[in-house]
Amino acid sequence: MLTNKFKPTVAELREIYTELVSPTISDWSEGWEQVSKAIGHCGMYQEKAAMESFDEITREVVKRLGFQNICLSENIVADRARFAEIYQAIKKRKRTEVNVGSALPNLWEMVQNRLAELAQKGQKAIEQEKDKT
Repeated sequence: MLTNKFKPTVAELREIYTELVSPTISDWSEGWEQVSKAIGHCGMYQEKAAMESFDEITREVVKRLGFQNICLSENIVADRARFAEIYQAIKKRKRTEVNVGSALPNLWEMVQNRLAELAQKGQKAIEQEKDKT
């Protein structure tokens, strides 16, 4: 609210919340750098060690593309472009999961609390009616 001319929407507030509470998700280029280093250090025959060195999103992208396929590729530019595309899609999906998913536990808790309040008020109303009679 201090940096915008207009009041933020609920969606904008949720996006800011997601930025604050979600773990830092690196850029696709950092993931690609991890892959390049793993190829140099581990080679194509130590796939397990290479996969363990990746962050979660990079690991998922490399599983989709195939570590050995990347190692044996003759068109690394195209592989890098596909890596970037898949990485950004996964990153977006994960951010959406955090953004939308974070509301569900709170919503459930709020509904439960409200139901408990209503039940308590109903019980008090019944007791007051009994006292009157």
